[in-house]
Amino acid sequence: MRYGMIVLVLAAAATTFTACVSQPGPSSDLMTALDSRNDCGMRFQAAQKISSVPDRDLAFSQIALGAVDCRNDEVLRNSIDRISDPTLKDDTAYRAAIALAKTGRGLMAATIANAIVNSDVRTRAVIAINQTTPAPKANN
Repeated sequence: MRYGMIVLVLAAAATTFTACVSQPGPSSDLMTALDSRNDCGMRFQAAQKISSVPDRDLAFSQIALGAVDCRNDEVLRNSIDRISDPTLKDDTAYRAAIALAKTGRGLMAATIANAIVNSDVRTRAVIAINQTTPAPKANN
């Protein structure tokens, strides 16, 4: 009886372990795209290979926001353009525009904000950019 219980417990544990191991994890392309230690171009290339649309959209959103720090405008614009979810696309463009404004890159911030489709979000972005962009330094 005791031997039967031990076998049953071990069989249940093995089944549980096998079920956990066989679950597919995030793809290597997704992990490469989300790894902020990689350069923006490499992350963008990895994101293009992601087959899951929601995962790809999230990766492009993260890459776009990281491209602000990398100062890679091409990757920034291309990443936003590749996002298929309209709400995520507008949210990412809004956040990127504000981040650009905070770094003093008002012209690029305005360019990104003008690409926002939702007029309410676009208006909020333009107002926030105007309030956030540092004033030019006076020459003394």
